[in-house]
Amino acid sequence: MKRVTISFIAFSIIVLGIVFASCAGSGNSTNALDQALPTIMVIPSDRVLEQSGCASVVNINGNTVIVRDYQKFMMANTEHRTIVSQIQNKFNDKNFPLVDLEQSLKNLNTKAAHSAADDIQTDVKTELLQTCQPDIIIEFDYATSGIDMTSHSYKKSVSSVTVTALDAYTSKAVAAHSVQNPSGSSLAEMVVDGVDEHLSSLTADISKYFADIVENGREVTLRFVVKNGANIKLSDANIEGDTYTDWFIDYVKANTVKGAYNMRINSDSELSFTNVRIPLQASDGTQYGSYDWVRDCTKIMRKQLGLNCTNATQGLGDMVIIINGY
Repeated sequence: MKRVTISFIAFSIIVLGIVFASCAGSGNSTNALDQALPTIMVIPSDRVLEQSGCASVVNINGNTVIVRDYQKFMMANTEHRTIVSQIQNKFNDKNFPLVDLEQSLKNLNTKAAHSAADDIQTDVKTELLQTCQPDIIIEFDYATSGIDMTSHSYKKSVSSVTVTALDAYTSKAVAAHSVQNPSGSSLAEMVVDGVDEHLSSLTADISKYFADIVENGREVTLRFVVKNGANIKLSDANIEGDTYTDWFIDYVKANTVKGAYNMRINSDSELSFTNVRIPLQASDGTQYGSYDWVRDCTKIMRKQLGLNCTNATQGLGDMVIIINGY
């Protein structure tokens, strides 16, 4: 009997330990998304590209466009690759997930600077962001003291370094820090030193910004555009008895996080919104983005309204629906 009692007590302790551990774990657990850090991509600024001979301004169909050649920048100088790599390592040390710029460029056809989709131009930067889908862009910029940066005489040539964190979906500045007269004997050392000086405050700003995105949704823009010559106006009554405009507004209210949006344009040919907040995840927990939101919307537009429409979303945060007619 004594042996049985001892065995029972030991068994009870084990069971209670398992239950306690389970309860403690569930009490401390949170949604993995709540604990997530944003994915980072490091790129040079347009000014750095231009002064390195890796960017030009061209006119395409009457529009002024910056043609960026990141591949040329990375191959032009080993210092350039070192800068990108070392800044990436700084964020990796802070446990931020990264999109490697050099590897990503290898996976893109960077010869084509522009591609057309429903008359919407997209440059290589847009293609890069669409393919890699980072949350935050870390853009480094440096000002020189008049010395030719294509030469290898970098000492005392960098007068300031600025690092800016940008929302990849809206291009809004999340945080920016500058350093005057950074230390170092090479271009890479000076630029990385400038970034490192404010790294802690920069990462804190980024984490705070992304926590807001997790809670309140990702900010994007949205446009419903009637194609030229289409047999429809947005003020027309649809088959459900409402105007197309009101139907779209109701859909946006119901399918954004906390119904967040601002209407900008309301005409017979276009309805557009800014500050639209969409969830980061679908109901099944998978990643959810701008294209997915528009795909869901256009499916319902076809089914309920009988509209011929196209998902013309370009970039990460520009949702566009082209209405071709009935």
